[in-house]
Amino acid sequence: MRTSRKASPEFRNYFVLFLTAMFLVCTGVISCGSPGAKNVPPGAEKWPVVIIGAGAGGLGAGASLAQKGVKALVLEQHDKPGGYMTAFERGDYRFEVSLHMMDGLDENGATRGALKKLGIWDRVKPIKIDPILRLSYPDQNIDVPSDLAAYRKVLAEKFPGSADGINQLFDELLAIGSATEKLQKLQDGPLLLRLVKYPFVPFMAWDLIKNRNVTLKEIGDRYIKDPKAQSAVFQLVNFLGLPASRASGAYFAIMWSSYHKYGAYQFQGGSHSVSNALAEVIREKGGEVRLNTLVKKILIENGRAVGVETEKGQKIFADYVISNANGYSTYMNLVGEQNLPPKFVKRIKAMEPGISVTEAYLGLNLDLAKIGLGKVGEIFYNPDYDAEGQWKNNLAMKIEDNVPLGIALYSNTDPTCAPPGKSVVVLTLITPYDWKDRWQSGAGGTAYQDLKKQVGDRMIDIAEKTIPGIRKSIEVMEIGSPITMERYTLNYKGAFMGWAPTPKQSLLGRLFFTGPIKHLYQAGSYTFPGGGQSASLISGLMVGEMVAGKLK
Repeated sequence: MRTSRKASPEFRNYFVLFLTAMFLVCTGVISCGSPGAKNVPPGAEKWPVVIIGAGAGGLGAGASLAQKGVKALVLEQHDKPGGYMTAFERGDYRFEVSLHMMDGLDENGATRGALKKLGIWDRVKPIKIDPILRLSYPDQNIDVPSDLAAYRKVLAEKFPGSADGINQLFDELLAIGSATEKLQKLQDGPLLLRLVKYPFVPFMAWDLIKNRNVTLKEIGDRYIKDPKAQSAVFQLVNFLGLPASRASGAYFAIMWSSYHKYGAYQFQGGSHSVSNALAEVIREKGGEVRLNTLVKKILIENGRAVGVETEKGQKIFADYVISNANGYSTYMNLVGEQNLPPKFVKRIKAMEPGISVTEAYLGLNLDLAKIGLGKVGEIFYNPDYDAEGQWKNNLAMKIEDNVPLGIALYSNTDPTCAPPGKSVVVLTLITPYDWKDRWQSGAGGTAYQDLKKQVGDRMIDIAEKTIPGIRKSIEVMEIGSPITMERYTLNYKGAFMGWAPTPKQSLLGRLFFTGPIKHLYQAGSYTFPGGGQSASLISGLMVGEMVAGKLK
């Protein structure tokens, strides 16, 4: 009698990663298909590549193409490039929209390598942040150093009963990060050498394979039982917009290890300096970044993307289209459900968008150095050690309680963003998009503005606990809600990480660069490898190289 045997989860993980490695090895090598629309009207605008959106992924793709000699047209609905990777001015103050810190800019870091490939490393001025964070609890402050040996020592002093477990957890996180680095390096070097290494990928990346479907809390529970120690070690999970019980352990490990092995940075001039540099590269190579131009439709011809149509009805044709628009809108709105296989539509509709935030952008007549905060770049305020309970308060918008708060002291890192003796501080509160009927944004301007002010006032009350006198020092204040984030970036429900980075939706669970529409690619936080500015830049770099290979 024959018995059926199901493949084990380990074997399935092994097999999926094996196929992914083959894709990475072959990316940009195999060219196929005949590019271009067959019926371009006489006099119509035509480009080799049209890119929808000038966020990190779109600009990264455009600059990547430029390095390969391919001219691209980037269409951006806003009046400046960057998406979340930008800044704005109010009087003498410049406010960073979203970047708290960028990882991987030390020697051999992946982000540094990406900026070099994109041609902008010598055009930007990174500023290293160390300590990376100050963790503020009711009973203590913990400064988190960049150096891992120093960080281990700090935590051993603060949580002596968990010291051994913390060291073991650190080793596990570093192993996952190292496995990812090995996969990234498969893209470099001659094709023959990559093909030789390819069969050994699952052995090289086993630490990533075994952890790709588990949460951060599941990894942490293997080594640390003390909830206070876990709360401290897992603080960077706030950058993923999920609690440790829901966030991808592997994706956290990749981010965490990159910060601690290759540094945490801001930029002189803010992240907008990166966006401007990428736009310069695109233009210098014959491309164009066209602002105030909203794309309403991707033109489809026989199952293939052949161009775009703008809000004003202009049709622009292209051999390839790259979308840096959010993953939901790219397919459900720009392509249209009628052009997609039902199974793919079902998958898109089932994906969970990431959470959004409310930001209070504050220009302060306050010298932070005079109150002992002159060297702190980022504070994570925690009302207690119950991170899971805090998350529930965030989702329920129990702002009358002590909710956690991110406090970025930008002028400490880059003094050019504020006048001498003054400061720029940005408060960040994780907040749901659908709260009170989309923040009462449909009930009229006054109701929406009042609600934003209510939340902003509560955020300032909380910030007073770590920056005494902050309220009376405010000279400039802007409040950005999830509705604000959606309006300026067009990200689905104002999400800042694309799809929620759960184990199911991270890394290989992300939308990949290509889908069911031929000659349509996607770059940015909704696709591989995931959310965040460095990951979005890397996705753009990879997509640009892929498309350039097709056009050879």
